[in-house]
Amino acid sequence: MPSNPFAVGINLATYSYFSLVLLIALFFKFSRPFSLRNADIIICQLPFLGFVALETWPAIGYSLLLIFAAATIVRAYFDPGLERRPALGTNATVGALTFLVCVAFSFHTLYGLQVHPNRADLTRANVPHKQPREPDSPIVAWPAIQRRLGRTIASWVGIGIAYAAHLVVTVGLASAGTRWFNDMTLGLAAAVSYMASTAVLWSAGDPAYSLPPALIMVALLCAPTPTLSAFLLGLTAGIADGFVLLIPFWAPVLMRQNVRGFAGGLICGLLLSWLVAWAIGAQWALDAARIQLVYWSSAAAAPHTGVWGTAPAALRFAVVVVTLGLVSGFALWPLHKNLMSVVAATTAVLAATQLWYPYYGGTYVTWYLPFLLLMIFRPTLVRVRL
Repeated sequence: MPSNPFAVGINLATYSYFSLVLLIALFFKFSRPFSLRNADIIICQLPFLGFVALETWPAIGYSLLLIFAAATIVRAYFDPGLERRPALGTNATVGALTFLVCVAFSFHTLYGLQVHPNRADLTRANVPHKQPREPDSPIVAWPAIQRRLGRTIASWVGIGIAYAAHLVVTVGLASAGTRWFNDMTLGLAAAVSYMASTAVLWSAGDPAYSLPPALIMVALLCAPTPTLSAFLLGLTAGIADGFVLLIPFWAPVLMRQNVRGFAGGLICGLLLSWLVAWAIGAQWALDAARIQLVYWSSAAAAPHTGVWGTAPAALRFAVVVVTLGLVSGFALWPLHKNLMSVVAATTAVLAATQLWYPYYGGTYVTWYLPFLLLMIFRPTLVRVRL
């Protein structure tokens, strides 16, 4: 008998195959095998294969994850033009989807507690990168918090924050389906797809993978209140790398309601993030030194944290410029923007950051996966205007 009956020991590859079968059974439309929905469901399995490959073939794993990020940008580009897409339901009822969300969240929580870094029986074979990370967390204040709290307390706090953020994203997806699509089933379908993903399992309780997208999800749901939405956007931009790039794409939509409210909320969010960083002696995400490190410098100081570890800084900077040039097209496309346009732009921008982010770039699939799922499961372009 095992000493811990609640231990959740599972091979990452086994979980990925199970997740693939489950998602196909739930959402694949067998009566329309060549529909866009089916293509989306199949393509969304690509990052899961990437995570599995990272265990033994890191180069292949990172390549698959970066290919998926690039494909996501392309998918987001033509999503606003899909105006004649029928609302395809699921192969399960609302009750069944709700049950699956609860089971998946409970499973991930138990798994995260099992891989706690201070457990004596810890086995990290399936999460090779989950060691305490000081210099390279995208949540720039997190290393300072770890030092102040100590490793043991900080790890438990991190697990609590991580799974609370996953829960926020899950509830946010379900709420978006109800509020925007007038169909709870679509929201729950997106929530199940998120919680069943290998990306959530692979993050293993690391708040860097779940806290920033959770804040953006809440900001998206609060979009009818531009001051609060802008505050959360500014707060996220100040605590996490890369999220400042969302501001130019959110600003035109939120400012259409209340220019002063948007400006005030954004400034307050940025100021709060700076005050927190200053109070705990951490680096601010928009500090000049941090910007140079993330967007320009070589990652040679951490050669085993992604594809850019030994590459010249100029090459990575060129990729930054190219990807930002590509996603900047959302400033003009479409001309008449609504919430779905913001979702598409958010998906593209966060996916683009994975192509050049220096530390474990490509693995932060959970940053853009929730918004990609909203694109996949939405019906004909919903005119949710602000």
